[in-house]
Amino acid sequence: MNTLASNFIFKNIFQIRERLIFAIEQKSYIYGQTGSEMLKALLLGDQTCFGLKLKDIFSNSGTSHIFAISGSHVVLIFAILIFLFKLIRIPIFLSKIFISLFIIFFTLITGFTASVI
Repeated sequence: MNTLASNFIFKNIFQIRERLIFAIEQKSYIYGQTGSEMLKALLLGDQTCFGLKLKDIFSNSGTSHIFAISGSHVVLIFAILIFLFKLIRIPIFLSKIFISLFIIFFTLITGFTASVI
């Protein structure tokens, strides 16, 4: 893949990530400010909005690792998608293709961190 094409892809992935963050922030009246911040961290690995107080609360309670996107998130997503595809009777080979593409997309959306890979 040439540099121009890869830059185009990464630029679009980044725009999708920013739109998701914006959509979550727009719904903060539903989740509350803290809920919105936690949702961004859980779904996208975006912990930049966590204030010092919130980081300290999770750190002191020993639950801050929940917000680090990791391989366990990928396995959970894989299991949920396999279950849903079996439920609607999509053939396993098609399920694996769709899930693989989704996991690649998820990895890119979350910033392609080493813990996800």
